[in-house]
Amino acid sequence: MDRPIGAAPAFGPSWSSINTPLSPWITEVIDQMGFSKMTPVQSGTIPRAIKNQDCVVEAVTGSGKTLSFVIPVLERMSRKESRYKKGELAAVIIAPTRELATQIHDVFHHFLSSLIPKPDPELDGENQSSPPPTPTEPLYPLPILVTSGTPTPYETFLSLGSNILIGTPGRLASFLLSPRGMSVVKVSELDVLVLDEADRLLSSPDHRRDVERIMRHLPKQRRTHLFSATMTDAVEEIIGLGLRNPVRIVVNLKEQKRGEEVKERRTPTALQNTHLICRQAEKTLQLIRLLRSEVNKNEAAKFVVFFSTCAAVDYFYRILSRLSPLSSYHLTSLHGDLPPRIRETALSNFVNHPSSHLSPAVLLCTDVAARGVDFPDIDVVIQYDPPTDPKSFSHRAGRTARAGRRGKAVVLLGKGREEDYIDFLAVRKIPLTKQGYLNSELEESETPSSLDQGALELLAQIRKSILTDRELADKGAKAFVSSLRAYTKHEASFIFRLKDIDFHGLAIAYGLLRLPAMPEIKDWKKRREIELRRMQKIKEDGGDVEEKEKEWLDWKDEEVDWDKFAYASKSIETARLLALEKKSNESAKSEKELEEIRAKRKIKSQMREAWSEQKERKVKKEERHDKRDKRKQAQWEAQQAENPESTVGPIESLRASKKKKKQSHNDEENGDEQDVGGTEWKSLKKEIQSEKQEKKKKMELNNGGGMFDDLD
Repeated sequence: MDRPIGAAPAFGPSWSSINTPLSPWITEVIDQMGFSKMTPVQSGTIPRAIKNQDCVVEAVTGSGKTLSFVIPVLERMSRKESRYKKGELAAVIIAPTRELATQIHDVFHHFLSSLIPKPDPELDGENQSSPPPTPTEPLYPLPILVTSGTPTPYETFLSLGSNILIGTPGRLASFLLSPRGMSVVKVSELDVLVLDEADRLLSSPDHRRDVERIMRHLPKQRRTHLFSATMTDAVEEIIGLGLRNPVRIVVNLKEQKRGEEVKERRTPTALQNTHLICRQAEKTLQLIRLLRSEVNKNEAAKFVVFFSTCAAVDYFYRILSRLSPLSSYHLTSLHGDLPPRIRETALSNFVNHPSSHLSPAVLLCTDVAARGVDFPDIDVVIQYDPPTDPKSFSHRAGRTARAGRRGKAVVLLGKGREEDYIDFLAVRKIPLTKQGYLNSELEESETPSSLDQGALELLAQIRKSILTDRELADKGAKAFVSSLRAYTKHEASFIFRLKDIDFHGLAIAYGLLRLPAMPEIKDWKKRREIELRRMQKIKEDGGDVEEKEKEWLDWKDEEVDWDKFAYASKSIETARLLALEKKSNESAKSEKELEEIRAKRKIKSQMREAWSEQKERKVKKEERHDKRDKRKQAQWEAQQAENPESTVGPIESLRASKKKKKQSHNDEENGDEQDVGGTEWKSLKKEIQSEKQEKKKKMELNNGGGMFDDLD
């Protein structure tokens, strides 16, 4: 596996081939970064972006798109006859995630900080008694980053005097469009707007709304550039709205094997893109074996493992950290539910970790790290769950094999229908090669005909870790359920079907103590029993089974005393014991008291209902009453036809039926209100309201009364 090298590989023409040469200070920084030549996307974009042209750029991930807009923005600033004043924006760069925005900010900062004069160490040793030199104002102020982790954006903006603004859509919209932003941040001289990862920006309705608000706020006489690895209908719409005669720059990769035609592909040619077929129960086992195999055979040092949900990342981070085979691995978790500061710290720790094959680093993450984030030295990317959006596949795999370096990506697919995903990706010009199943000796082989015993041994190890802390059991159940929910939302739903999942196998992979109570699992168990009985009957009758018999794995819950199974956290365990005690006290109450408690709970839930829900409930009630009246009318008309001499009208007939129903059901009201009588319900409601008022008075007394109680 390639390790990081000093200079980036060259693909295209040299930087000096640009018609109008770049500014010397920009060229110097590029040389320091080790880029001797441009990449194809840079050679196609930079000359046009420097001129007065809007650009729509589509290129595979890892092809150098960031420098394709950083250099034109800086070059246009340096060529401007008059310098931008303090508070005037020259460029706005919008990125979908704070990690990508931070990375772009770092690139701009690297260029602009090179203009800050550095102190001469020789002069520092001499004339120590002389006064320090007066600091000179920088030629171009440093850029500002506006994300959820920026505590005081306006103060930072004013102190830096920034001309380049980088951030995420929501934060940038509030920063620019708030009353203070409208007065402090001047956009009349804005020159360039950049939308990086435009398809991701416009896929979310909230992001798209914020982007459109920002675009309407900025002057129309500007350059607008869109960058992405994939183009969608939403991107095409925004091109028509916000760009003027844009130049489309599409950089395709093509490969040709001996005796075959030239084929286009949407992943880097240096990327070894593979798939591994296994049972659902063997996925975690294969993940661990892949990590060990790549370290032992290829001396891989850095890995990125993608999961479908935040809960799955959180759970597997805690579980894998406790397993002895991965004791020498440095694991980090990154997902959208983490606070901004923790996300920054986690990403920084992973990137800066001095990893080697003796101490590998593994990042467990969701798609929050799938786009734009530049990991310069990732050796292997493993996709535990295929992405919900197939467009994210190339972005995930593109975290490795960046800037011409070699890399490997592996996606774990379940045995059976999920294998069709290989052909699905081939149609999308993402070819996959086969990665053999890894046996206990870490050698490639065919997928075993029966369940690998290593999966059951791993299940025992995971359960042993979970039994030390009940919180792990809760997180495991949450991860299991959230992953199934994500599975149902897959865009390739004709391949990833919930009814084809082996729930027992998936529970083995997650190391659960027991299966969660889910309606999907109940339905699956019924189908399983029906299928097993059908196959058994065919065998007993001596018939031939034409179709391939489906493999059904057995499952056994771990024997656990759930009342005594404790949390490691003392505060959580104390709360659990109190709830358990309250439950036991409730069970000791009489049936009448329990009915009253249930009735109170129902009343409280109805009192908390939103007005719209109350109105909807009332409308449904009226609809039921109308249906009942029509039914009674039809019954009365039928009676009249049979007995024309009857003098009882429909109203009298309805009243009689009501009276009869009230006598037979004393404890029920005719509508849908409650399980107790109407009078009793009203008294319970008054009791609840009085309890709420008493509770409110106690809170006021504990808080020292109202804010004006001490005034005469």
